[in-house]
Order: sequence, then structure tokens, then C-alpha cells
Amino acid sequence: LGARKDYARTAIIPQNVPFTLLGAGLLWFGWFGFNGGSALAANASAALAFSNTMFAPMGTLVVWSLLDITRTKKTTAVGAATAIVVGLVAVTPAAGFVSPVSGIVLGAIAAVPSYFAILWRAGTRLDDSLDVIAAHGVGGTVGALLTGVLAQKIWNGTADGALFGNPKQLGIQLAAVLGSQDLEAERASLARALHEAEGATELRASIHLALAWHHIGDIRESRRHAHIALTLAERIGDRRLLAKTVSHA
Repeated sequence: LGARKDYARTAIIPQNVPFTLLGAGLLWFGWFGFNGGSALAANASAALAFSNTMFAPMGTLVVWSLLDITRTKKTTAVGAATAIVVGLVAVTPAAGFVSPVSGIVLGAIAAVPSYFAILWRAGTRLDDSLDVIAAHGVGGTVGALLTGVLAQKIWNGTADGALFGNPKQLGIQLAAVLGSQDLEAERASLARALHEAEGATELRASIHLALAWHHIGDIRESRRHAHIALTLAERIGDRRLLAKTVSHA
């Protein structure tokens, strides 16, 4: 889509901070169902995931606030909302596999790379208004990797992590992260190709419309629409339409 037209030209500040906090609270509330419901049952795994969904963002929020205070001598409501989202994203892959204490630790650790990723993004021309890369990309990656470190079999009944004698699990998590990133890259490439195809279809429709105006408009407008059709045909590289528009231009 490209950057917003006023991005990097004027200050774009949050328009409604109370609504931002309301949205963060509703998101957190919904995330209990998202993580807890992943167990597809009312059992110990669901209870663990529910608990970690509560505790991990608390750890993130504390560390985020400390980083803000250290850097700017104050905290912000929007920063707090961002921290909550980072904590929720980070704990999602680990929610049913780590202890509540480990969930707090995971959320606290995830705050650091995401916080500095946002600071880095702010110094670039990347228009990521929701900080999806820093919050979801970085936070989710850190959470997935830390699952391989902090997982405990006595809590999840499946496997321990590297911190509890099973370093192989960290390798498994790393392979999963890299595999998901490759899959996401392929999906983005496919989406871009489909978007370009849809765009080409729309351009073809515009060409035919311009040629239609060429036939029914007056002489001056006819020439203008013929040249519009020619420009559009050149843009999408359609030889058949290009030949057709050249004959009318």
C-alpha cells in the first residue's frame, strides 16, 4: 500500500488514547479465549494457558515501563498498551507449555527486543503504524524460541526445554520459526502476485472504458481517452490491448 501521504512530513500522534487503552483491554480479554480455548477442553492445559495469558503481559508491562522511565523519565499509556500486546503475542506459543513463573520471565524478556525494535523503526522511513514487525514479528519470534528454553514437562506433559535438560527442543523451535518465516514469505509473494493480477484486471477494464469513451466522446475528449488507454496498456504490458489502443490514439 505504501506509506501514508503525510508520513514523515507531519507529526502523526494517537488521536484517542482512552480508546487505545479500551482496545488493549478488550484484546487482552479476548486473548484469554484465544489461548485458553486452544486446548479445546476445560482441562489443566487450558487453565495453564489462561494463567500465562494473564501473567506474561504483566512482566512485559513492568520491563517496558522501566525502559521508558530509564530513557525518557516517564511512561505513556500508548506504550503500556503496546507492551500488553507484545506480552500476549510472545506468550501465545508458550502458554500451555511453561509454568506461570516462566511465563512472567518470558514476557519480561520479550519486552526488550520489541522495545528497541520500535525505536529502530521510528528512525527509518518504514510506515508501520501498528508496529506489527516489532510487536508481532519480534515478540512472536522471541516467544517461540523461549518456549524451547522454558518449557517444563511437569506442566505440559510433553517436553522439557533447554533450561530443564532438553536443549534439542530449542533447535526444534528454531526450525519451526525459520520454517514459518519461509512460509510467510511465500504467502506474501503469492498475495502480491494476486494483487498485481487483480490490478492488471482493473487496468484492462479501465482501458476498455477509455476506448468506449473514445468512440462516444467529442474529438478532443476522444483523443484524451485514447491516450489514457495507451498509457494503461503500456503499464500492464498487454500486447493485444496495446496494439488496439495504438490504432485509436
